[in-house]
This record gives sequence, C-alpha cells and structure tokens, in this order.
Amino acid sequence: SHSTPGRGVLRKASGEAYRIDQDSFAEAKNSELLCRVRKNMLAGEETPDVCGRCIHEEKMGLRSRRVLENEKNYFSEEAARMQTSPNGSLADFRASLRVLDLRFGNICNLRCRMCWPGASSAWYAEWFETRHRGFADGEEKHRLLRASDGRVHLENNFYDWPKNERLWGELRACAPLLRELHFSGGEPLLIEEHFELLQELVDAKLAPGIILDYNTNLTLLPDRLLSLWAEFKRVTIGVSIDGFGEVNDYIRAPSQFSRIEANLRKLDASPDNIQAWITTTVQALNIFYFTDLLHWLITSGFRKLNGIGIEGGRNFFISAHALASPAHLGVKILPREGKAAVENRFTDFIVWHQNYLSTLELPQETKDRRALTVKSCLDGYRNLMHSEDRTDLVPEFWQEMRASDEYRGQDIHRTLPLLAHYISPNPLANPNVRSPPRRDAHPAGV
Repeated sequence: SHSTPGRGVLRKASGEAYRIDQDSFAEAKNSELLCRVRKNMLAGEETPDVCGRCIHEEKMGLRSRRVLENEKNYFSEEAARMQTSPNGSLADFRASLRVLDLRFGNICNLRCRMCWPGASSAWYAEWFETRHRGFADGEEKHRLLRASDGRVHLENNFYDWPKNERLWGELRACAPLLRELHFSGGEPLLIEEHFELLQELVDAKLAPGIILDYNTNLTLLPDRLLSLWAEFKRVTIGVSIDGFGEVNDYIRAPSQFSRIEANLRKLDASPDNIQAWITTTVQALNIFYFTDLLHWLITSGFRKLNGIGIEGGRNFFISAHALASPAHLGVKILPREGKAAVENRFTDFIVWHQNYLSTLELPQETKDRRALTVKSCLDGYRNLMHSEDRTDLVPEFWQEMRASDEYRGQDIHRTLPLLAHYISPNPLANPNVRSPPRRDAHPAGV
C-alpha cells in the first residue's frame, strides 16, 4: 500500500498519523483503515485505494505480495471471523498476530539508485550535495545538516526507533504467539538490536517455533548470526541483487558483486534450516540485463539457492518484483524500440533455457514446470512494460543518472550500453554508445 496515493498510512480519528515511536501497536491495529480492510476482506471485497499495487501486478500475470503471504496459511478465515468484530476491530491484536514485519529504520551501507535517504542513511551525503538539503517521508519532513567533521546527518533522527524501550516491551509481549519474524531495513544485518532480539528469543526457548525471514543486501554475513540462526525453526533469506556483476554494482553502489557471491556460497553450504533466494527489483536499469542474472543463477551450480537443488522446492526460481517508485526508473519509460529489444532478449532466453533443460537429467514434469515458471515471469514483465507509455519521464531519468554518475564516478554508457542506446534522446551524439547486439547473439550476454 506504500505505493498508493494514501501510502497506507494509519491515522487517528483526528487525521494525525500513528507513529511507531509514540503510539502503541494495539491502537494502530484498530485504526480506521485497518478496520475497513478487514471488513472488506471478510466480505470478499477489494480495497483498491490501498491494495492497488497487488491488484495491478496480478492483472499483469505477476505474483503479488498478497499472493505470497496467503500461501503461508498461518491464519484461517475461521479464526479471522471469530476474532474480528463487525466493525473490523480486534479485541486483542496479539491473538491474531502471527507474522511481524520489522523495518529497522534506515541504517544501510548502500546507495541503490532506486532508493532515497528515507530508506538508506548511506544516501545522506550524496542527496545533500546533488539533490536537496532535506527530504520528506510521507508527512514527515527531514532536514540534512553537515557536521564540523564533514559528515551529513539528520537534524532530528526519526529513524532510530529501534532504540525505543517501550516498543521492545510490546514486541516481547507478542513473541509467544509469533510464527514468523520478517526483518528488513535499511540493512537489518547492521542493526545491533536485531541480534539482541534473536538472542532473547533463543534464551526464552521460543526460537524452535519461529521462522525468520529477511531482506538483506548480504554485503556482510557475521559468523555469530549463523550461530543464532541454527536455533530457529527455519531461516529464509531474500538476497537483494539487481543484476549480474557490474550491473548490480552500478545500481547498488558501493556493493561488490564478488563479495556478495562469496556470501551466497557460504549460505548455500549452511545447515538445511537456512534457505536463501535472490530477490530482484525489475526496473529500467536492469530490464535489458535481467536474463544475464537468470543465466548466472541457473548455471552457477548452487546446491540449494532458490531451491534449484531441492526437488519440489517452491522457490526454485528467482523472486522478482516490479519497481513501484520512483516512476522515472520503471520499465514503462522505455521507447517502443527499446521494449521490442527487451522482448527479443526475453524470447532468446526462453529458447536457451528450454535447450538447457533438455541437457539435465530431471523428470519431464520438473522440466516443464521450470520452463513455464521462467516464461511466466518474463511474460509478466513484458506485459507490464507495454501496459503504459511513460517516455515523458525520460528527461527526469537522465537528470538523475547524470547527477549520480558524476558524484559516484560511474558511467551508464559504459556499464549499461544497451539501456543507454535505446533510452537516449540522441544516442548517436554520444561516442561511448555501442551498437546493440545482433538478434542471434548469445541470449545471456555472457
């Protein structure tokens, strides 16, 4: 709902937004918005003003967040009807709380191109020097300042809520009924309070009944974390990678793909209660190179990453989702010729994948399922790409790319030549633009 006009903000009767650092879980869970959503769910009705992203993605043939969450089956409709009042409120929110999604502020070590200071503290200096002296996060307005030592910081740090002791008291009260904890950030593996929470769950002997789920950039993987993970029922890790090699490092600076790959190998050799997969934000910056990433993943010989080596595993393939914002980085900004070139690469890859599957000693049913999964994924992004023409955003795209390229010492024409060729208003004017590859070139580009 964060990408819809109301941004999914929970509000009091006065119209004031609930704040995690000031208000209780119990109050927020019975906000007007959540009560309305519950009533609609039990009536079998949509809530399009907040569920628009999932509705749109499903129309494009993509697997939305709500589809993925419903597959967990932690909470039955029968239990929901028993615990929900006619007006949609809950008498005890803890009774229905099975999954807790904790976004640990904005502490992060990467400046992803599609990100911003509200989600990554690593953006502060670049934002301050190339964009604005502040930013807005919903209704919150934040001012950036430069300290005497040259560091750029927030005037008032709204994002340090993990240090709020009252909040942790509420979390501890919820813990006995939890079946899954989701962590993201920022970068959750940088947050000390996250380690403390895991240790508390282990000490309370609750860990064997809880699944941990992560979104992480996996630029670091501390040994003490692997030791803690061994105590939990299962640990599922979505590793954010948006391209193969230097494509990923361009989008997610200052990441180093080689270091991330080494940590992936470490996860791939970890105990069987730990399962990892790659999550990719599909956007204009990587749409031409998406199949390169798929080729690397499929042929890299991982034992269990994305379930490739686990027969029957539901996550044998990449977990991709479409970029919702900023719009100037969405796949819809490509001109018609660029979209056609992407389609050609998708078609070539589907053919390559089918030929590759024919070389594997797998049941035909498994091969067919994998072939269909790859094709369905690429078809969904093809449909999304063609669903709207947003070439009006191309000037904004170039303004943002040039600002970051200059600040970071990167060059989109060198690293993403296909994209630069097709999206540039005048590609022949730049001598660094290479000609697009022939249609009979290797589909994976490697």
